[in-house]
Formats: sequence, C-alpha cells, structure tokens
Amino acid sequence: MEELTATVRQNAEHAREANALAGQALETTSRGAGVVDDVVDKMRVIDREQFGQDRGNHLGHRRHCVSD
Repeated sequence: MEELTATVRQNAEHAREANALAGQALETTSRGAGVVDDVVDKMRVIDREQFGQDRGNHLGHRRHCVSD
C-alpha cells in the first residue's frame, strides 16, 4: 500500500511540474506572437514609407496569417 501511495504522490508531483511547464510554454508563445506582430507593424511602416500608402496593405494579410 505504501508503494502505491508513493507512486500516486510522485505522479501528482509530475503532473504539477508538467502543468507549470505548460504555463511557461504558453507565456513564451504569447511573447513570441507579440514580437511577430511588432515586426510586421514595423515592416508595414517601412513599406509605406518606401512605396506609398496603397502598397502597404499587402502586409495586413501576412499579419493575419501569422496571428492565426
């Protein structure tokens, strides 16, 4: 019985650790998505500055695809 209890406790601890790691992965992914959004915004500004207002619209589609 003690062995079963120890196994259950160990499994519970591993589940807590996995949950914490999953939370960290989610935070990292969210930060990464924010960085991509910032890069696309900067690319859009550069594109508009170099090629004019009308041409900058093609980057909006790329951002939408990346965000999904």
